[in-house]
Amino acid sequence: MRTLLIPVTAFKAFPFRFSYPRGPSKKLCESIEETGILTPLLAVESNAGLLILDGHRRLFAARALRFSHVPVTFLPDTPSEDLPRLWLRTQRVFRILNPFETALFVKNGGRAFNLPSRSLLTILNAGPGMKAPENLSRILTLPPRLKQTAVRRGYSMRFLLKITALYPPLLLIAVSDLLSHFTLGENQINNLLEWVYEISRRDHLSPVDILASEPLSFILRHPGMPSAKKRDAFLKEIFSLRFPERAIMEKNFNQIARKLRPLGIKCVGPDFTGDTFELRLTFKNPEDLKTSLEKAGHFVREIAGLFKLV
Repeated sequence: MRTLLIPVTAFKAFPFRFSYPRGPSKKLCESIEETGILTPLLAVESNAGLLILDGHRRLFAARALRFSHVPVTFLPDTPSEDLPRLWLRTQRVFRILNPFETALFVKNGGRAFNLPSRSLLTILNAGPGMKAPENLSRILTLPPRLKQTAVRRGYSMRFLLKITALYPPLLLIAVSDLLSHFTLGENQINNLLEWVYEISRRDHLSPVDILASEPLSFILRHPGMPSAKKRDAFLKEIFSLRFPERAIMEKNFNQIARKLRPLGIKCVGPDFTGDTFELRLTFKNPEDLKTSLEKAGHFVREIAGLFKLV
C-alpha cells in the first residue's frame, strides 16, 4: 500500500458512495479545518477511475473547506469481482453500516460493481450481522426527515421495514413533519404512528388533520412525547376537539372531585371517553357515612346533575 496526496478534483465519480446521509457534518468540517485530515482516504485504482472505499465524508468536507489535495492510501490491484467484499470489509472495520447504507449498497451497487443486486445481497449476507431481506430497498422510500432521524437515533432495519409495510405513505409523511420540532426514539415513533393510525381509522380523519389540530401544540410543549401518561393526555386533547360538551363535563367533574378530596370522599372519572363515573365513600359505620354525606352537601347534587348531560 502507498499513501499519496491527490488533488480533490481527481475524484469525479463516486460509485462507492453509498453512505447516508451523504454530506459531512458541521463537527467533522470544524475538526478537519483545525487539524486537517489525519486518517487518509482509502481507495483503489480501476478502469472507472479512483474508487473510494472509505472516506467520502472526509472528501466532502475537504471540498467544502476548499482544500486542494487530500491524503489517499491506495490498496494493491484488486479484481473487480472482489471489490464489493472489500468495500464491505473496510466499512465494517471503521463503523457499522446503517440500514439505508445497506439498502443503497444492494440497490445502487450494481452500477458501481457491475453485478446484479441479487449477487450483492448474497455478498452482504455472507458477512456477520443481521441478514438483509430482498425487500430491503423499500425503506429508501421513507420521508427524508424520518430517514435522518432513523440514522441519528439508530432505528433498526427490522423496525424500518415494519413501518413501511404497516403504515400508508401519507401517515409517515405527516409524522415525519413533526421531527423538525423534536427527535423521537424508535419506541416513541412507533407509539405515535400507532396512535395516529388508530385515531385516523376510528374517526375517519386524515393524519394531516389530526396532527395539524390543537394536539400538535400539546406535543410540541412536551418534547419527550410520547410516554404512557402523555399518550393519554394526547388522546384527551383529541377527544376534547371531537366531543367538546363531554370534555367540559369532565372538567367540571374534576373540579368537584378536588373539593371533595379534603372531606375524605374520593371521586373517580370520567375516563377520557366521558362514559363512566365513580364515587367512592370510605366509612366505619352508618353514622360515619351520614357525616360524610352531610359534609359533601351540595357537591353530591352537583355530581348527580352531571349525569343528566351524559
